[in-house]
Amino acid sequence: MNTFKTPILFIAFNRPGPTRRVFEEIRKVRPEKLFVAVDGAREDRLDDVEKVKEVQKIVSAVDWPCELKTLFRDKNLGCKIGATTAVTWFFDHVEEGIIVEDDCLPDPSFFPFCEEMLAHFRHEERVAMICGYNIEGTSNIRESYTFSRYGHLWGWASWRRIWKQYDVTMKIWDTQENRKKIRKAMNDRQQWNYREWLYNETYEGRKDTWDYQWESYRLFHNQICVIPKKNMIKNLGFGADATHTKQTTSYLIKDGEKMEFPLTHNDHIVASDAYDRNLRPLIKAPSRLTRTIKNSIKNIAKQIVPPIVYDVVRNKARGSQPRNPRWNTLSYEPLKGVRMFFDPSGPWQRKMIDGSYDTFMFDRLSALGAKGKVIYDIGAHIGFHSLYFATLTGPQGRVFAFEPNKSNFDRLNMIVDGNPDIKKRVKAFNVAVSDTHGTAEFNTHDDIETGRSSGNFLGTADPFWNRTTYADKGFIKTEVTTVPVDDFATKLGIHQLPDIMKIDVEGAEHLVLMGAEKTLREKKPILFIEIHSQKNMFNVLTFLSHLSYESQIARIEGNGVCYIEAHPKK
Repeated sequence: MNTFKTPILFIAFNRPGPTRRVFEEIRKVRPEKLFVAVDGAREDRLDDVEKVKEVQKIVSAVDWPCELKTLFRDKNLGCKIGATTAVTWFFDHVEEGIIVEDDCLPDPSFFPFCEEMLAHFRHEERVAMICGYNIEGTSNIRESYTFSRYGHLWGWASWRRIWKQYDVTMKIWDTQENRKKIRKAMNDRQQWNYREWLYNETYEGRKDTWDYQWESYRLFHNQICVIPKKNMIKNLGFGADATHTKQTTSYLIKDGEKMEFPLTHNDHIVASDAYDRNLRPLIKAPSRLTRTIKNSIKNIAKQIVPPIVYDVVRNKARGSQPRNPRWNTLSYEPLKGVRMFFDPSGPWQRKMIDGSYDTFMFDRLSALGAKGKVIYDIGAHIGFHSLYFATLTGPQGRVFAFEPNKSNFDRLNMIVDGNPDIKKRVKAFNVAVSDTHGTAEFNTHDDIETGRSSGNFLGTADPFWNRTTYADKGFIKTEVTTVPVDDFATKLGIHQLPDIMKIDVEGAEHLVLMGAEKTLREKKPILFIEIHSQKNMFNVLTFLSHLSYESQIARIEGNGVCYIEAHPKK
């Protein structure tokens, strides 16, 4: 029996029943390359453990000639991060392929349809995605498919070159200029009214999803999706155990149909207004007038009220409590008795108090052995990591902390001074670590308690927000001194090379590494690096590969930010 040439990614979680049905359809086409990603069990759901194990068993039962690659998670990443990292993993290995989730039951004709479409539009930049689902069901069009601005992710296919433009943090939504471009691509006021609200909800983190990010990037690049003449996907995911679709009945549930071959191609590569208009009666958008009035008031207030006053009024309106930083004594090992100065009611502050803040890193350092080591804490914030590192290194170790924000730096020094037993092991510097020595523009905020009080634009850094957003949020432009790691001895008098480096510099991670190339080659320290965008990840991994480092993801946060751990190759 022949095998199927196009690689397939199967994404699953904790539903053995639907997983088995979908996997049977994959087995029928016998793909030569099958990638399977299964999310980990949720910590608060004990029944997940056995269900996930059963799912892993089902998807591992490959009984045909096949190159099987699995990505079985130890911890639960959730819908957004679990799906996006799985797709990124898939396209790290293949140039193009088909993606099916455990609740999307495909008709057997779905796979050859995607294969032919991938080949047909392989070099067509305007086409971003091949869809298997058609919300209309059978269409009366002459060709085998049409095109849509939006598309559907219940069974789809695409190319690495398209997926590379995706960013789960949806940074593209950060500027009015980009939003106008997306609105122009829609060319539909009613669609815009609805999707603008959805994109805002997603961008602000109120929707735990990944598909609206994907859609917004396609629209920004003026790309469209292939929609099959017939619906080839039946969704099995509606029900009480679903994450988003808990209802048991829906107009979205349609039986899969067989596509007729040979395909009749549609070379008029333009989104079908008729198809996209058919989506509109199904949309229930929030009141545009209400949102317009609310946004107008907010924008006027931002223009006439000083940022600090605006923040106070906004927090009061939201019922937020005023900031109340004070000394807190930690009660867990190895930081028992260590004193930290912050508002204990904040989200990251509570984690520091209960001992759950970045424990993955500290546990790894303990396992690797940190006693007597020299650690560089680059992007030290208020010093929690520095103090923790100092306890792990012991009296014979040293920690050098680098923090460019003067407010953070002053708080760091105050906290270090408040812990005299540890103070002699920690030395702090009010500089930004980069690839060159000099000065650079920096955005700072005095509100330390929010946790995001700095934002840099050092050279080619990829910051969390853009310049306009930093200004809107009340950040002030300042100049900071920049020093490369390789110049620490001559510029800062630091002659001890690092055994370990932690780097958290809001988008300038690759610049830090570039300025540390000599040190990395000579000392070969272990690295822990925070990454918050695909661009950052690409820059960092490319540079580390150049230096013969091996990297792995150490932790992924719910907002897409992750830490990588890197070691020199042996």
